Amino acid sequence: MEVYEAIRKRKSTRNYTEEEVKREQIEQVLEAGRQAPFAGLAQAGKTDFRHFFVIKRGSETAEKLMDLVLEARKEDLREVEEKHLEEKYPVYAGAVKNGAGKKPVDLFMAPLLIVAAERSGRPAREHAALGYVMENMWLRATELGLGFKLCSGVSDVKDQSAMKRLFGLPEEENYAFEGCSLGYAVSDLYREDTRQLPEFDVTYLP
Repeated sequence: MEVYEAIRKRKSTRNYTEEEVKREQIEQVLEAGRQAPFAGLAQAGKTDFRHFFVIKRGSETAEKLMDLVLEARKEDLREVEEKHLEEKYPVYAGAVKNGAGKKPVDLFMAPLLIVAAERSGRPAREHAALGYVMENMWLRATELGLGFKLCSGVSDVKDQSAMKRLFGLPEEENYAFEGCSLGYAVSDLYREDTRQLPEFDVTYLP
């Protein structure tokens, strides 16, 4: 599959089989994430700033992570109510209200959840770097015939210390986190229709 074809066909998968993903395929997806760009100035001379964690649905780690995401969603609800965000962001506010108080099982639609952690540096580019990581992994998963979905609930967790303890990361460092589902799609792995895209708005400046 050509790169542009993978870009065009990538799709958020929401229905997965119970088939176990082969270790070789998991590691190919992770390697694509490892190869993603990072902030050279922030991480100059270092190689230990990017980490991946593979979590099985139903595991002890999965349960602990869902508890952290649930607490984050409760905090989001308090913010929506205190700042009256439903007036300006009705769709977001509706999603927050719908998700608050419910166990976030949506994190584990697939048999596996992958969490990537990027250590903070100066300048702070860790969140942008994780965007590159996830895109690389998504395209590689698409190429391999694997279902993939971003799980933004992971990045919404506010309790940085609890996340570091859960994943065994140094307490004295700060990290950004992002997650994704990985597994075999039940059907319709590739997008064949045209997704909603932003306008092609390009200005060539002198």
